[in-house]
Amino acid sequence: MIVSETRSLISYRLKIQKKSPESREQFEQAWKKYVAFCGQDSAENRLVSLKSMNITVALDELQNYYNSLSNHPRTNKLYTQRLAQFFRYMGIPVSTELIKEEVDFVKIPQEELHPLTLEEIRTILNACLYRKRTLFLTQLSSGIRIGELVQLRKKHFTFIPETGIFQIKIPTNIAKFQKARTTFASREAAKGLHAILKTKQDEELVFGTNEDSNNAKHAEIAYLKKVRNRTGLNNKYESNNVSMIGT
Repeated sequence: MIVSETRSLISYRLKIQKKSPESREQFEQAWKKYVAFCGQDSAENRLVSLKSMNITVALDELQNYYNSLSNHPRTNKLYTQRLAQFFRYMGIPVSTELIKEEVDFVKIPQEELHPLTLEEIRTILNACLYRKRTLFLTQLSSGIRIGELVQLRKKHFTFIPETGIFQIKIPTNIAKFQKARTTFASREAAKGLHAILKTKQDEELVFGTNEDSNNAKHAEIAYLKKVRNRTGLNNKYESNNVSMIGT
C-alpha cells in the first residue's frame, strides 16, 4: 500500500529545495506577501477553500494579489507566477495558459539602458577595496553574472601566459539555465586575480564571502550600492526607480 503524503507548504518547500537559492527566495517572498494579502485568514486554509471553488475564483485571487503588490512590475509578475506554481501544487488548476489569458499584468516598461562610461568605471573602481576592484574588473571584462561570480572557485580559473589573461570556466551547477560556458578576464583584471588566487586552494571560493550564493550575491550588490552613494553615481531610471549602475 502506497501512502500519499498530504500536500502542504512544508512539503512544497521540500519539493523545491534543489532549486536555486534565488528561486526559493522568490517563492518565500511571494508567500510572505500572500500571507499579508490574506489578512487575518489563514493563507493555507484559504488555498483549501479555493481548491473547492470554480477556477475563476482562483484566477481572481491571483489578479487581486497581483494588484495588491507595490514592487516593480517585473517583480510583481514574478511573485504572482511563483504563487501560481504553489497553487498548482496544491491542486488548484491555474495553468500558465489560463494565467496569460485571465490575469492582467501591467506592461513592463523598457527603459533605454545607461551605458557605463570610462570615467564612471574609474570612479567606481577607485572607490573600491582591492578585492572588490578585482571582482568588478573581472565582471566587466568577462560578462559573468554576479550570482555566478561569487560561486567560482580557484579551480575554475586558468591563466594563459601567452596572452596574459585568465580563462574562466563556468560549470553547469553555477551557470544560469545550467548551461556551462567559457569566458575570459582581461589583463587589467589578471593582476588582481593573480594576487587573490595565490592565497587560495583549488576548492576555495575566489570572490564569494559565503557558501550561500544568494547571501554572497546580495553582499556584493549592497557593497556596490554603498560605493554608488559615496561617489554620487546613484542616478535611477524614472520609470522604475532602479539604479542605472548595478552589478
